[in-house]
Amino acid sequence: MEEWETFKDSGKVEDTIRFDPVQKIIYVLKVSGAHTSIAASFNHPFLTVSIPRSIANYWIESSEAGIRGLMEIPGVPSMPILVEKDFQCIKERGEDESKLFPHPDRLAH
Repeated sequence: MEEWETFKDSGKVEDTIRFDPVQKIIYVLKVSGAHTSIAASFNHPFLTVSIPRSIANYWIESSEAGIRGLMEIPGVPSMPILVEKDFQCIKERGEDESKLFPHPDRLAH
């Protein structure tokens, strides 16, 4: 939930996936006042998902697990975009999950 708090406070969170010492993707989730729907862009090494402020505000305050959108791209099929909150696993894995959201199915029991 640490990343979630950062997203709530600053409107942006990012992390890096390394494939080797040189190649990487930096993925960014950010609130955007310039977009009216969820959008994604890739400008190496950044993969950025932009969420309109109204959708982000709703998602932050709700119990919704995720948000989804369909990005229209001229000349190619539309691209589905799904962003989800990071939940604890249902079965214990022996990993520190203290910074993750409680899994909804675990709360029901």
